[in-house]
Amino acid sequence: MTTKNLLRISLLLFLVIGFTACKNGKSHFTVKGKIEGAADSTLYLYKRGITGADLVDSAKIGKDATFEIKTESPQYPDLYVLALGKQMINLAVDSLETIEISGKYKTFATEYQVKGSVQSDFIRKLYLKQLEVSKMLKQLKSQLDKKEIADSTYQSRARQSTFAYRDLAKDIILNNLRDLSAYYALFQQIDGYVVFDPLVKEDSRYYAAVATAWDTYHPKSSRTEHLKNYTLNTLAKRRALEGKAPSIMDKATTVDASEFYNISLPGIDERNIELKSFRGKTVLLDFTVYQDENAPAHNVALNKAYQKFKNSGFVIYQVSFNTPIHLWRTSASNLPWVCVREDNANSDLTSRFNIQALPTMFLVNKEGEIVKRIENKDNISEEVAKVL
Repeated sequence: MTTKNLLRISLLLFLVIGFTACKNGKSHFTVKGKIEGAADSTLYLYKRGITGADLVDSAKIGKDATFEIKTESPQYPDLYVLALGKQMINLAVDSLETIEISGKYKTFATEYQVKGSVQSDFIRKLYLKQLEVSKMLKQLKSQLDKKEIADSTYQSRARQSTFAYRDLAKDIILNNLRDLSAYYALFQQIDGYVVFDPLVKEDSRYYAAVATAWDTYHPKSSRTEHLKNYTLNTLAKRRALEGKAPSIMDKATTVDASEFYNISLPGIDERNIELKSFRGKTVLLDFTVYQDENAPAHNVALNKAYQKFKNSGFVIYQVSFNTPIHLWRTSASNLPWVCVREDNANSDLTSRFNIQALPTMFLVNKEGEIVKRIENKDNISEEVAKVL
Protein backbone atom coordinates (compact mmCIF):
# COMPACT_ATOMS: atom_id res chain seq x y z
CA MET A 1 0.00 0.00 0.00
CA THR A 2 1.41 3.35 -1.01
CA THR A 3 1.96 6.14 1.49
CA LYS A 4 -0.61 8.24 -0.39
CA ASN A 5 -3.33 5.56 -0.06
CA LEU A 6 -2.47 5.04 3.61
CA LEU A 7 -2.98 8.76 4.28
CA ARG A 8 -6.33 8.66 2.48
CA ILE A 9 -7.54 5.68 4.55
CA SER A 10 -6.35 7.29 7.78
CA LEU A 11 -8.12 10.51 6.91
CA LEU A 12 -11.31 8.64 6.04
CA LEU A 13 -11.22 6.70 9.31
CA PHE A 14 -10.65 9.94 11.21
CA LEU A 15 -13.67 11.57 9.58
CA VAL A 16 -15.88 8.51 10.17
CA ILE A 17 -14.87 8.29 13.83
CA GLY A 18 -15.34 12.02 14.27
CA PHE A 19 -18.77 11.96 12.62
CA THR A 20 -19.87 8.99 14.73
CA ALA A 21 -18.70 10.71 17.92
CA CYS A 22 -20.63 13.90 17.03
CA LYS A 23 -23.70 11.94 16.13
CA ASN A 24 -23.76 9.72 19.21
CA GLY A 25 -22.28 12.19 21.69
CA LYS A 26 -24.28 14.81 23.59
CA SER A 27 -23.34 18.43 24.08
CA HIS A 28 -22.96 19.80 27.58
CA PHE A 29 -22.93 23.08 29.44
CA THR A 30 -21.09 23.85 32.65
CA VAL A 31 -22.01 25.78 35.77
CA LYS A 32 -19.08 26.36 38.09
CA GLY A 33 -17.80 28.87 40.59
CA LYS A 34 -17.02 29.63 44.19
CA ILE A 35 -19.45 30.15 47.09
CA GLU A 36 -17.63 31.34 50.19
CA GLY A 37 -18.76 29.80 53.45
CA ALA A 38 -20.56 26.94 51.69
CA ALA A 39 -17.96 24.15 51.93
CA ASP A 40 -19.49 20.64 51.99
CA SER A 41 -22.95 22.00 51.07
CA THR A 42 -24.80 20.58 48.07
CA LEU A 43 -25.95 22.57 45.07
CA TYR A 44 -28.90 21.35 43.01
CA LEU A 45 -29.57 22.25 39.40
CA TYR A 46 -33.19 22.20 38.23
CA LYS A 47 -34.58 22.69 34.74
CA ARG A 48 -37.60 24.99 34.79
CA GLY A 49 -40.45 23.71 32.66
CA ILE A 50 -43.67 25.50 31.77
CA THR A 51 -45.50 24.10 34.79
CA GLY A 52 -42.75 22.94 37.14
CA ALA A 53 -39.08 22.15 37.68
CA ASP A 54 -37.13 18.88 37.32
CA LEU A 55 -33.88 18.03 39.09
CA VAL A 56 -31.17 17.39 36.51
CA ASP A 57 -27.90 17.37 38.48
CA SER A 58 -26.15 18.23 41.73
CA ALA A 59 -22.68 18.85 43.09
CA LYS A 60 -21.06 19.02 46.49
CA ILE A 61 -19.12 22.20 47.18
CA GLY A 62 -15.49 21.45 47.95
CA LYS A 63 -13.39 22.42 50.95
CA ASP A 64 -12.07 25.33 48.90
CA ALA A 65 -15.69 26.51 48.31
CA THR A 66 -15.56 25.71 44.59
CA PHE A 67 -18.00 23.60 42.59
CA GLU A 68 -18.63 22.42 39.06
CA ILE A 69 -21.70 20.92 37.42
CA LYS A 70 -21.48 19.66 33.85
CA THR A 71 -24.71 18.41 32.38
CA GLU A 72 -26.49 17.83 29.09
CA SER A 73 -27.37 20.95 27.12
CA PRO A 74 -31.03 21.71 26.35
CA GLN A 75 -32.19 21.25 22.78
CA TYR A 76 -33.48 24.82 22.80
CA PRO A 77 -32.69 27.81 25.07
CA ASP A 78 -34.16 27.15 28.50
CA LEU A 79 -34.31 28.36 32.08
CA TYR A 80 -32.60 26.62 34.99
CA VAL A 81 -32.52 27.13 38.75
CA LEU A 82 -29.43 26.68 40.90
CA ALA A 83 -30.49 25.99 44.48
CA LEU A 84 -28.46 26.16 47.68
CA GLY A 85 -30.62 25.27 50.65
CA LYS A 86 -33.71 27.48 50.37
CA GLN A 87 -31.91 30.06 48.22
CA MET A 88 -32.27 29.94 44.45
CA ILE A 89 -30.96 31.82 41.43
CA ASN A 90 -32.27 31.69 37.86
CA LEU A 91 -29.98 30.88 34.94
CA ALA A 92 -30.48 31.18 31.19
CA VAL A 93 -28.84 28.37 29.22
CA ASP A 94 -28.55 28.53 25.45
CA SER A 95 -26.45 25.46 24.66
CA LEU A 96 -22.71 25.12 25.30
CA GLU A 97 -21.77 27.97 27.60
CA THR A 98 -19.79 27.85 30.80
CA ILE A 99 -21.51 29.93 33.47
CA GLU A 100 -19.47 31.08 36.44
CA ILE A 101 -21.17 31.95 39.72
CA SER A 102 -19.47 33.65 42.66
CA GLY A 103 -20.90 34.76 45.98
CA LYS A 104 -21.34 33.97 49.65
CA TYR A 105 -23.46 31.34 51.34
CA LYS A 106 -25.61 33.73 53.39
CA THR A 107 -26.39 36.02 50.44
CA PHE A 108 -26.29 33.43 47.67
CA ALA A 109 -29.58 34.51 46.06
CA THR A 110 -29.20 38.27 46.39
CA GLU A 111 -25.53 39.20 46.05
CA TYR A 112 -24.14 36.71 43.56
CA GLN A 113 -22.20 37.60 40.41
CA VAL A 114 -22.46 35.77 37.09
CA LYS A 115 -20.01 35.54 34.18
CA GLY A 116 -20.20 33.75 30.84
CA SER A 117 -23.94 34.33 30.31
CA VAL A 118 -25.24 37.77 29.43
CA GLN A 119 -28.84 36.52 29.60
CA SER A 120 -28.36 35.13 33.11
CA ASP A 121 -26.96 38.48 34.20
CA PHE A 122 -30.01 40.30 32.79
CA ILE A 123 -32.23 37.94 34.78
CA ARG A 124 -30.14 38.66 37.89
CA LYS A 125 -30.69 42.40 37.44
CA LEU A 126 -34.45 41.92 36.98
CA TYR A 127 -34.74 39.75 40.08
CA LEU A 128 -32.78 42.15 42.29
CA LYS A 129 -34.87 45.08 41.03
CA GLN A 130 -38.03 43.14 41.92
CA LEU A 131 -36.76 42.65 45.47
CA GLU A 132 -35.89 46.34 45.72
CA VAL A 133 -39.34 47.47 44.55
CA SER A 134 -41.15 44.98 46.78
CA LYS A 135 -39.16 46.18 49.80
CA MET A 136 -39.89 49.81 48.91
CA LEU A 137 -43.64 49.16 48.66
CA LYS A 138 -43.68 47.48 52.07
CA GLN A 139 -41.81 50.41 53.62
CA LEU A 140 -44.19 52.91 52.03
CA LYS A 141 -47.20 50.95 53.27
CA SER A 142 -45.76 50.91 56.79
CA GLN A 143 -45.19 54.68 56.66
CA LEU A 144 -48.72 55.21 55.39
CA ASP A 145 -50.24 53.07 58.14
CA LYS A 146 -48.30 55.07 60.73
CA LYS A 147 -49.49 58.30 59.07
CA GLU A 148 -45.90 59.34 58.44
CA ILE A 149 -46.70 60.10 54.79
CA ALA A 150 -49.84 61.25 52.98
CA ASP A 151 -51.83 59.02 50.67
CA SER A 152 -50.81 61.10 47.64
CA THR A 153 -47.12 60.73 48.58
CA TYR A 154 -47.55 56.98 49.01
CA GLN A 155 -49.18 56.53 45.61
CA SER A 156 -46.66 58.78 43.86
CA ARG A 157 -43.63 56.95 45.28
CA ALA A 158 -45.22 53.55 44.68
CA ARG A 159 -45.75 54.42 41.02
CA GLN A 160 -42.17 55.66 40.70
CA SER A 161 -40.85 52.38 42.09
CA THR A 162 -42.96 50.13 39.88
CA PHE A 163 -42.30 52.26 36.80
CA ALA A 164 -38.56 51.99 37.44
CA TYR A 165 -38.86 48.21 37.29
CA ARG A 166 -41.01 48.35 34.16
CA ASP A 167 -38.47 50.62 32.44
CA LEU A 168 -35.66 48.17 33.17
CA ALA A 169 -37.77 45.20 32.02
CA LYS A 170 -38.93 46.97 28.84
CA ASP A 171 -35.34 47.83 27.90
CA ILE A 172 -34.26 44.21 28.36
CA ILE A 173 -37.26 42.88 26.42
CA LEU A 174 -36.87 45.19 23.44
CA ASN A 175 -33.14 44.51 23.12
CA ASN A 176 -33.35 40.74 23.63
CA LEU A 177 -36.59 39.69 21.94
CA ARG A 178 -35.43 36.22 20.94
CA ASP A 179 -33.60 35.52 24.20
CA LEU A 180 -34.52 34.03 27.56
CA SER A 181 -34.27 37.31 29.47
CA ALA A 182 -37.18 38.75 27.43
CA TYR A 183 -39.27 35.61 27.98
CA TYR A 184 -38.48 35.70 31.71
CA ALA A 185 -39.30 39.42 32.05
CA LEU A 186 -42.78 39.05 30.53
CA PHE A 187 -44.07 36.74 33.24
CA GLN A 188 -42.68 38.37 36.40
CA GLN A 189 -44.79 39.63 39.28
CA ILE A 190 -44.35 42.07 42.15
CA ASP A 191 -46.30 41.31 45.33
CA GLY A 192 -48.36 38.78 43.38
CA TYR A 193 -49.38 41.13 40.58
CA VAL A 194 -48.20 40.89 36.97
CA VAL A 195 -45.93 43.65 35.72
CA PHE A 196 -46.96 43.22 32.09
CA ASP A 197 -50.66 42.49 31.60
CA PRO A 198 -51.44 40.99 28.17
CA LEU A 199 -55.01 42.26 28.43
CA VAL A 200 -53.68 45.82 28.40
CA LYS A 201 -53.14 47.03 24.85
CA GLU A 202 -49.71 48.57 25.46
CA ASP A 203 -48.39 45.50 27.28
CA SER A 204 -49.79 43.05 24.72
CA ARG A 205 -47.35 44.46 22.17
CA TYR A 206 -44.40 43.15 24.18
CA TYR A 207 -45.90 39.66 24.29
CA ALA A 208 -46.53 39.76 20.54
CA ALA A 209 -42.99 40.96 19.77
CA VAL A 210 -41.31 38.26 21.87
CA ALA A 211 -43.66 35.55 20.56
CA THR A 212 -42.85 36.53 16.97
CA ALA A 213 -39.09 36.50 17.61
CA TRP A 214 -39.19 33.11 19.34
CA ASP A 215 -41.34 31.66 16.56
CA THR A 216 -38.70 32.83 14.07
CA TYR A 217 -35.56 31.68 15.90
CA HIS A 218 -36.82 28.80 18.10
CA PRO A 219 -39.91 27.49 16.25
CA LYS A 220 -39.87 24.01 17.83
CA SER A 221 -39.26 25.05 21.43
CA SER A 222 -41.99 24.21 23.93
CA ARG A 223 -41.61 27.74 25.30
CA THR A 224 -42.34 29.14 21.86
CA GLU A 225 -45.53 27.12 21.66
CA HIS A 226 -46.55 28.20 25.15
CA LEU A 227 -45.83 31.86 24.44
CA LYS A 228 -47.67 31.81 21.10
CA ASN A 229 -50.77 30.16 22.57
CA TYR A 230 -50.79 32.43 25.60
CA THR A 231 -50.37 35.56 23.48
CA LEU A 232 -52.98 34.56 20.90
CA ASN A 233 -55.53 33.60 23.55
CA THR A 234 -55.16 36.83 25.50
CA LEU A 235 -55.14 38.87 22.29
CA ALA A 236 -58.40 37.24 21.25
CA LYS A 237 -59.88 37.93 24.68
CA ARG A 238 -58.80 41.58 24.59
CA ARG A 239 -60.21 42.06 21.12
CA ALA A 240 -63.47 40.46 22.21
CA LEU A 241 -63.69 42.93 25.09
CA GLU A 242 -63.03 45.80 22.69
CA GLY A 243 -65.32 44.48 19.97
CA LYS A 244 -68.93 45.25 19.23
CA ALA A 245 -70.54 42.47 21.21
CA PRO A 246 -74.31 42.45 21.78
CA SER A 247 -75.42 45.10 24.23
CA ILE A 248 -75.89 43.98 27.79
CA MET A 249 -79.31 45.62 27.63
CA ASP A 250 -80.29 43.06 24.99
CA LYS A 251 -78.97 40.28 27.19
CA ALA A 252 -80.80 41.61 30.23
CA THR A 253 -84.17 41.15 28.55
CA THR A 254 -83.63 37.39 28.23
CA VAL A 255 -81.68 36.52 31.35
CA ASP A 256 -83.00 36.48 34.89
CA ALA A 257 -81.91 39.53 36.88
CA SER A 258 -80.50 37.21 39.54
CA GLU A 259 -77.55 36.51 37.22
CA PHE A 260 -76.53 40.14 37.46
CA TYR A 261 -77.01 40.13 41.22
CA ASN A 262 -74.69 37.14 41.50
CA ILE A 263 -71.59 39.08 42.55
CA SER A 264 -69.87 38.34 45.85
CA LEU A 265 -66.40 39.83 46.32
CA PRO A 266 -64.13 40.75 49.26
CA GLY A 267 -64.30 44.20 50.81
CA ILE A 268 -61.70 46.03 52.89
CA ASP A 269 -62.10 43.65 55.84
CA GLU A 270 -61.68 40.63 53.47
CA ARG A 271 -65.30 39.53 54.03
CA ASN A 272 -67.35 39.02 50.89
CA ILE A 273 -70.08 41.58 50.17
CA GLU A 274 -72.95 40.36 48.00
CA LEU A 275 -74.56 42.68 45.49
CA LYS A 276 -77.94 41.02 46.10
CA SER A 277 -77.84 42.23 49.71
CA PHE A 278 -78.82 45.65 48.32
CA ARG A 279 -81.99 44.48 46.60
CA GLY A 280 -84.72 47.02 47.24
CA LYS A 281 -82.32 49.93 46.72
CA THR A 282 -81.24 51.74 43.58
CA VAL A 283 -77.69 50.57 42.84
CA LEU A 284 -75.03 52.09 40.67
CA LEU A 285 -72.87 49.09 39.72
CA ASP A 286 -69.44 50.46 38.83
CA PHE A 287 -66.55 48.48 37.32
CA THR A 288 -63.26 50.36 37.50
CA VAL A 289 -59.51 50.11 38.06
CA TYR A 290 -57.92 52.36 40.68
CA GLN A 291 -54.46 52.62 39.12
CA ASP A 292 -55.84 54.24 35.96
CA GLU A 293 -54.94 57.92 35.61
CA ASN A 294 -58.62 58.82 35.17
CA ALA A 295 -59.75 57.00 38.34
CA PRO A 296 -59.60 60.06 40.66
CA ALA A 297 -61.78 62.16 38.32
CA HIS A 298 -64.19 59.26 37.93
CA ASN A 299 -64.58 58.89 41.69
CA VAL A 300 -65.16 62.62 42.07
CA ALA A 301 -68.09 62.36 39.62
CA LEU A 302 -69.47 59.37 41.52
CA ASN A 303 -69.21 61.20 44.84
CA LYS A 304 -71.35 64.08 43.60
CA ALA A 305 -74.21 61.67 42.88
CA TYR A 306 -73.61 59.70 46.07
CA GLN A 307 -73.71 62.73 48.36
CA LYS A 308 -76.88 63.95 46.65
CA PHE A 309 -78.86 60.71 46.84
CA LYS A 310 -77.31 58.60 49.63
CA ASN A 311 -80.27 59.30 51.92
CA SER A 312 -82.79 58.31 49.24
CA GLY A 313 -82.05 54.59 49.02
CA PHE A 314 -79.10 54.99 46.64
CA VAL A 315 -76.03 52.70 46.83
CA ILE A 316 -72.79 52.52 44.86
CA TYR A 317 -71.27 49.04 44.54
CA GLN A 318 -67.78 49.55 43.07
CA VAL A 319 -65.74 46.64 41.70
CA SER A 320 -62.05 47.32 41.10
CA PHE A 321 -60.18 44.98 38.78
CA ASN A 322 -56.59 43.78 39.28
CA THR A 323 -55.45 46.60 41.53
CA PRO A 324 -52.46 45.82 43.80
CA ILE A 325 -54.02 45.18 47.18
CA HIS A 326 -52.03 47.88 49.01
CA LEU A 327 -53.12 50.50 46.47
CA TRP A 328 -56.69 49.24 46.52
CA ARG A 329 -57.01 49.36 50.31
CA THR A 330 -55.57 52.86 50.44
CA SER A 331 -58.05 54.17 47.88
CA ALA A 332 -61.05 52.16 49.07
CA SER A 333 -60.64 53.19 52.71
CA ASN A 334 -61.14 56.82 51.66
CA LEU A 335 -64.35 56.21 49.70
CA PRO A 336 -67.82 56.38 51.34
CA TRP A 337 -69.51 53.67 49.26
CA VAL A 338 -69.21 49.90 48.99
CA CYS A 339 -65.82 48.90 47.55
CA VAL A 340 -64.88 45.35 46.56
CA ARG A 341 -62.07 43.93 44.46
CA GLU A 342 -61.79 41.32 41.73
CA ASP A 343 -58.28 39.82 41.57
CA ASN A 344 -59.08 37.09 39.04
CA ALA A 345 -57.53 38.09 35.69
CA ASN A 346 -59.95 35.68 33.97
CA SER A 347 -63.05 36.96 35.73
CA ASP A 348 -66.33 36.10 34.02
CA LEU A 349 -67.62 39.55 34.95
CA THR A 350 -66.03 41.00 31.82
CA SER A 351 -68.07 38.75 29.54
CA ARG A 352 -71.19 38.65 31.71
CA PHE A 353 -71.47 42.43 31.67
CA ASN A 354 -69.88 42.97 28.27
CA ILE A 355 -67.21 45.21 29.77
CA GLN A 356 -65.32 46.72 26.87
CA ALA A 357 -63.48 49.45 28.77
CA LEU A 358 -63.06 50.70 32.32
CA PRO A 359 -64.84 52.37 33.99
CA THR A 360 -68.19 50.79 33.02
CA MET A 361 -71.37 51.65 34.96
CA PHE A 362 -74.91 50.26 35.20
CA LEU A 363 -77.98 51.45 37.07
CA VAL A 364 -80.01 48.71 38.74
CA ASN A 365 -83.50 49.54 40.01
CA LYS A 366 -85.14 48.31 43.22
CA GLU A 367 -86.52 45.26 41.43
CA GLY A 368 -83.06 44.16 40.37
CA GLU A 369 -83.43 45.16 36.72
CA ILE A 370 -80.62 46.82 34.78
CA VAL A 371 -82.29 49.92 33.43
CA LYS A 372 -79.37 51.93 32.14
CA ARG A 373 -75.81 51.50 30.96
CA ILE A 374 -74.25 54.88 31.78
CA GLU A 375 -72.09 56.27 29.00
CA ASN A 376 -69.23 58.75 29.39
CA LYS A 377 -71.39 61.54 28.01
CA ASP A 378 -74.14 60.94 30.57
CA ASN A 379 -74.60 63.03 33.70
CA ILE A 380 -74.53 60.46 36.54
CA SER A 381 -76.68 62.47 38.93
CA GLU A 382 -79.36 63.08 36.30
CA GLU A 383 -79.52 59.39 35.40
CA VAL A 384 -79.80 58.36 39.05
CA ALA A 385 -82.56 60.92 39.61
CA LYS A 386 -84.59 59.41 36.76
CA VAL A 387 -84.52 55.97 38.36
CA LEU A 388 -85.23 57.21 41.87
